[in-house]
Amino acid sequence: FTFGGLMSVELPTGNRPLVSRGAFTDTEEKRGTGPSIYRGAKDIIQTSSGRALVADELRDAIFAVDLTSGDRTIISGKDENEQILGNGPMFNDLETLELDADDRYVFSPSRGDRAVYRIDTATGDRSVVYDSEVATGPAFDEPRNLDLRLSERIAYVADRMKGIFRVDLTTGERTIVAPFESLGDAVVHPDGQSAYVSDPDGVVRVSFATNERTMISDNFIEANREITLTLDTLYMVYDAELTRLLISRSSVTMVIAIDLPSGRRSVLSGQYVRGDGPGIHAPSGLVLDSPGNRAFV
Repeated sequence: FTFGGLMSVELPTGNRPLVSRGAFTDTEEKRGTGPSIYRGAKDIIQTSSGRALVADELRDAIFAVDLTSGDRTIISGKDENEQILGNGPMFNDLETLELDADDRYVFSPSRGDRAVYRIDTATGDRSVVYDSEVATGPAFDEPRNLDLRLSERIAYVADRMKGIFRVDLTTGERTIVAPFESLGDAVVHPDGQSAYVSDPDGVVRVSFATNERTMISDNFIEANREITLTLDTLYMVYDAELTRLLISRSSVTMVIAIDLPSGRRSVLSGQYVRGDGPGIHAPSGLVLDSPGNRAFV
């Protein structure tokens, strides 16, 4: 989401057609009906039913957005009248979203509660599945990102102040597999043995077995200085087909790609740089739609 609007980024061209935007201002283009999503949108995830789910931390709500019509519906949390939809404890400062294999439950770390919630997308009901009171291990500090591996009964949680946790989904036990004192975002490799992490120096790959770190894309080499990555709000997704990372940053008006073999950075889409359509402003989330050869931001 970018200033209250969801747009699609066509990766071959960089074009940015608007998918959904409410009545945020009188001057911006609008698309779709339903309650507006504020600038507090924190993450986007695509479902198999032709819609996207969006976490809005300012409203404390989860929206469903129809990707064809742009229509918006609140499925859990506070509605426009501050009434709470769904039963169970309320979340506070949701971060990223992760769906189960059936698109029924969405999981999200809550920075305000230092916990991980499960939300029923059909009823809006909420429950806390992991927090510092559940099982053993280091407590979350600022949980940022969630990678759910239900078939393995584990989850990885990236914490801005502590690093990457592995959570046993059966016992709730928490283990730090890659310590970091500060990180922007992290993407666990599909093999579950390492992760790509944005740290103050750039993007590194860290081994969970040895904690060895390999620089993938350095902020301080001349070729990368025009597209510097810092530790403000940053979103990374792994594109396995093209062996690259896609990145959006809250303070950068572009979607960036990092080629993993070379570390080279390039702009995939950005106003006045590449592609036509609305500008990307303060993006809060990024999701890759590989079959459609596009991303949502």
